[in-house]
Amino acid sequence: MKSRLRSKLQAGGFVKVVGINRVTEPWLTELVGELGFDVVWFDMEHRPHGFEAIDRLSLACRATGIELMVRICKNGYASAMRTLEFGANGIMIPHCCSPEEARQWADWSRFPPQGKRGFDHAGAAIRKVC
Repeated sequence: MKSRLRSKLQAGGFVKVVGINRVTEPWLTELVGELGFDVVWFDMEHRPHGFEAIDRLSLACRATGIELMVRICKNGYASAMRTLEFGANGIMIPHCCSPEEARQWADWSRFPPQGKRGFDHAGAAIRKVC
């Protein structure tokens, strides 16, 4: 699946981002997609949301062709893997302090052979590898 966000950035364009952090209802996410935003930014580090919120938001994002970027709680491999498995298009790693740490997170976020992310053949991630 081609990323509209990546295409705009590679062409030197601007992207419109909206943060949805307090209201996690899919209708709001779908509405901002219809209004022409490119990305929904969702913060899990500073808010008490669980992974199920990502599931609902990612469905609404896919309905309008926008992308979901999630700032994760930094708790190791499961933080990245579960966020992506629930349908986020990308993750933001808070307080990444070194190139080595950045490489580790990238490794956990990519499927083999580029990385070490597990694959369960279900959910939103299926479209990224098939």
